[in-house]
Amino acid sequence: MWNHVFEGWIQYYQGGLTGCGGRLWASYMQDSESDRLQDYIIDGEPVVEIDIHASGATIIAARENFPIPDVDDIYSSLKVHGLERDLAKAVINHSISVGSLNKKDFPSRIRKDPRLAPMARKVTWSNLRDQLKKQMPWLTRLDPKSNEDLYVQWKDSEIIIATMTKVFEAGVGCLSVHESLILPQSQLELGKAALIEAFEHNTGVVPKLNVRYPS
Repeated sequence: MWNHVFEGWIQYYQGGLTGCGGRLWASYMQDSESDRLQDYIIDGEPVVEIDIHASGATIIAARENFPIPDVDDIYSSLKVHGLERDLAKAVINHSISVGSLNKKDFPSRIRKDPRLAPMARKVTWSNLRDQLKKQMPWLTRLDPKSNEDLYVQWKDSEIIIATMTKVFEAGVGCLSVHESLILPQSQLELGKAALIEAFEHNTGVVPKLNVRYPS
């Protein structure tokens, strides 16, 4: 059993610049999701994990004043022949990471990835790009000079710190893994409310949440 007294947060900023990174870090974050859910006990209880669905996409869309598609899963919502969810997610997250949507073909990192490359060969890039621009026009506003990925990390960290502070103030223990919150199962509604409040305060929009229990 892992026992630890909370002593504060450690944030890492790119070049020491506030607002450029700042993702939280702790050694337990190296544990797998399944291990966290199966093995962790907080306040004497098994845990539940809550996270923001498509956090980076939602943060960028909100900044650019575009709505996120009102669907349960934006990665599965793209109507492109042969497109698999994992490939859609990889393309969107890569675009945020580099600050642009590729013009001519899938990003080289995806074309070289042993798992994603076979998926990409089933999809015409121009069709996928056109659909992304139609359903997620904020992708065309990405700026490769603006460290978009680090901006998302900074927002994620501000949101999760505010969330955890709210949970701690209620006398409940919790942990975070980037933009996700881990807390006792009996405190699920407290965690959801705190995460939604912090996200809306920092972005102006209400997020969709994913909830995961031990299997």
